This record gives sequence, structure tokens and C-alpha cells, in this order.
Amino acid sequence: MGRFQNVYLAIGFNIIGQLALKWSMLQFKGYTFTPLNLSKILKLVLAPFSIIGIVFYAISALFWMIALTKVELSVAYPMLSIGYLLVFIVSILLFNEPFKLIRMIGVFLIIAGVYFISR
Repeated sequence: MGRFQNVYLAIGFNIIGQLALKWSMLQFKGYTFTPLNLSKILKLVLAPFSIIGIVFYAISALFWMIALTKVELSVAYPMLSIGYLLVFIVSILLFNEPFKLIRMIGVFLIIAGVYFISR
């Protein structure tokens, strides 16, 4: 892990935040949101999984800031795409999203690029 530890923690908390927000949005499926409908927006933002997702994003941002003190941005930023692979897999398992080979190939090409950038 070493110098990339905070990058990995930022990615992990970001993924958990993303999954929590998706879970929350599933509870609001079929709602119509408009900027002027404040009661629905507040209900959405104050839903338990929305709050969890926002908190995990904030924690992710803290680890990201720490990571940027130790790792070059040109290396760290592409590493965020590791989250694509994990979200892709978890979305299939947790949310029953469809597996598509072309998506998997795309994700692996991104991961290969991250590997070469981090060398």
C-alpha cells in the first residue's frame, strides 16, 4: 500500500458513498424532482442512505486531500478509476445491473492505463 494508502482509502470511501446514494435513489424511484419542489428535495437529501453517502463522500475528500500531499496529481487522479471496476462488480451483485462484456473490457482498459501511469 505504502504511498498510495490514502488514495486507496479515498477510493474506498468514495465507492461506499456512491453505493449508499444509489441505494437511497432506489427508494425514490418514480419521483419527479424539480428545483422548485423543495419538500421532495429535502426528503431526498435527508433520507438515511443519502446522508450516509454524503458523509462517506466527505471522508473520501479528506483522504484525497491527504493523498495529494504525498502523491503527484498526475498519478493519483487516474487511480480513481480503480473505483470503476469495483462499482461495476458491486452494481451487478447488489443492484442486479446487467453484465455487459463491452463494459467489462472498457473497465479493464482503464485499469491497464492506471497500471502504466502508476509506474
